[in-house]
Amino acid sequence: MSGPAEKGTAAAKKRAAQRAKKAQSKARSKKKTHTPVMLQYLAAKEQYPKALLFFRLGDFYEMFFDDAVRAADLIELTLTTRGKGPDGEAIPMAGIPHHAASNYLARLLKLGETVAIVEQMADPKSVKGVVPREVVRVVTPALRLDEDAPDLESDNYLVAIKRVAGEIRIAAFDLASGALRLFSPGDDASAFSELLRLEPPEVLRPEELTSYIAPLKSLIPHVRIVTPERAEREDTRKALLEGTPEALVSRLEDLPAELHEVAMQALDYARRAQPKAALSLQSIESFDAHAHLEMDESCVRNLELIKTMSGERKGSLRDRVDETKTSMGARLLKRRLLSPLRDVAAIRRRHDRVEALSLDPHLRALIRAKLALIGDLDRLAARAATGVATPRDIGKIRDSLLAAQELYRSIGERETIDEILRSMLPGDIAEDLEEELRRLLVESPPVSIRDGGIFREGVDEELDELRHLSTSGKELLEELLQREREATGIGSMKLKFSRTFGYAFEVTRSNLDSVPEHYTRKQTIANGERFITEELSDLQERILSADDRARSLERGRFELLGQSIGKDAFRLRSLAAEIADLDVHASFAEVAQQHRYVRPLIDESCKLDLKESRHPVVEAMLPAGDFVANDLCLDADDKRLVILTGPNMAGKSTVMRQAALSVVLAQAGAFVPAKSAHIGVVDRLFARVGASDNL
Repeated sequence: MSGPAEKGTAAAKKRAAQRAKKAQSKARSKKKTHTPVMLQYLAAKEQYPKALLFFRLGDFYEMFFDDAVRAADLIELTLTTRGKGPDGEAIPMAGIPHHAASNYLARLLKLGETVAIVEQMADPKSVKGVVPREVVRVVTPALRLDEDAPDLESDNYLVAIKRVAGEIRIAAFDLASGALRLFSPGDDASAFSELLRLEPPEVLRPEELTSYIAPLKSLIPHVRIVTPERAEREDTRKALLEGTPEALVSRLEDLPAELHEVAMQALDYARRAQPKAALSLQSIESFDAHAHLEMDESCVRNLELIKTMSGERKGSLRDRVDETKTSMGARLLKRRLLSPLRDVAAIRRRHDRVEALSLDPHLRALIRAKLALIGDLDRLAARAATGVATPRDIGKIRDSLLAAQELYRSIGERETIDEILRSMLPGDIAEDLEEELRRLLVESPPVSIRDGGIFREGVDEELDELRHLSTSGKELLEELLQREREATGIGSMKLKFSRTFGYAFEVTRSNLDSVPEHYTRKQTIANGERFITEELSDLQERILSADDRARSLERGRFELLGQSIGKDAFRLRSLAAEIADLDVHASFAEVAQQHRYVRPLIDESCKLDLKESRHPVVEAMLPAGDFVANDLCLDADDKRLVILTGPNMAGKSTVMRQAALSVVLAQAGAFVPAKSAHIGVVDRLFARVGASDNL
């Protein structure tokens, strides 16, 4: 049954569709009767007919025709009009302030809409006639990089699915991190398990997979399902080569045909949404289910790994063990809980790192304090690569790099550093990029490029001169006036300003005989005359235009800086991955120390031996010491089965789940809530709980 909010959304969409149909314009057939600006709008709309168009006009994004009607209904905008269409009817218009666009955009994305952003490609003050405008990006639920994303601690995957030779193939692409993950689940049940783990906001599925729509909607209620256009592989390959290392592009092309096809479907969709930017790919991972602990969607849901069965984060395993300090770390921790390892050596390496950090509380505290200063480098790098980074974004990159350098120096400069800690040090901490940004940017860059004041003094001689003119214009005019008084001997000469004539030297009638010949009479007044000189006119022009010219110069420099940082996106994301890994291990170490978790013995045996085991979540919800720990021992050579009996609500499910959660934590690389634990690697988990269990 739909709730009130769902009904309201459906009703709003229905009303919008009805009103949009009534507002249909005959514009496309009679374009020459439209103004040049409206022709620009219609041309952009033809490129992206299914998207709402945010069309930049000055300080507003405007929507027209059907888009205006639909948006006004969906997000409660005031519907107005602009001129008349070819049929003589007023053109519907609705607008939003440019500075508040992200709020409205987030609301539309939540409703499952797609928004195409049309920007002015030149400063209107520098253009004669119509300002050129182009679609710079298309924002969909899966292709968003704004800071207002609903969950910055979860990956935001665009997923493509395809049936090849009777088997399902899945490609998941995260625009922020540039990660491409490929899955070969085979059957539908396994495919739905993978889709639940990915929890994508948007899925591309071919027309023949109509049977997937209802189950997907049931599994992921907020998902947007799209039938993609035919992939333009050559265009996508060119976009990839512009923003991705050639070796990675070659690896993509060497994938098996069925995986390459579904990967290109996702990448092509992402490329079309960023027509003005290169396509940046950071990594390709062919997910091997046999390398990970297998858990179907029922198991993930019943164990409440990521959220409770009521959909809340509080009360889940993730909520209990997530002490990460960065968004990148939080996303990686979630992935590790959903995909624990089965390789003993790899699991032990993770445990080595957690142990090293848990045994050194001073270092761990220092690391966590520095991690808290690091921004979301994945998303910041992606914003730079796609050309939407603000000056404040670039400032956050600079500050994050500085914090990262201090973090890793604090580890590397320790008097004693073992190989485990040394293995956590990255190969590249982008010192050159941080130094360059520190040299260029002011300490607190502005939110918008339009605000100016981005670059430090001394970065650009012309910019410094324009700023000096803009801020010191009055002093410069006074200096010129004083020089003219001395040169002419007219001590009573004044400098006056009028809106009509601008600045002029004012000379009384009694001093007109002393006016030099190079003075040009500009205005006669009651007590004398006003004159200008070539030097005064030139200074006036420079002063009055200095601020605009300074902003224009800064805008050009900032765009070049953004492009330069975009080319370093691969380095920034690599560093982000190293930071995320350190953050997760430090988080697991912090949890282990806070809650008395122990390092498990992991091997290839068929043994599960937990001494004084506790349920991590139930324990957290009880007063300290109230949870009664218990032992559990299973062994393929001896105790292969436990029959656990008791009345309803006696805790049978708690014991079952705490055993399963210990396995998940151990194989994800964390310590477990017990006095001791011996866990032979598990290849698959099954979990069922009572219908009314509620932790």
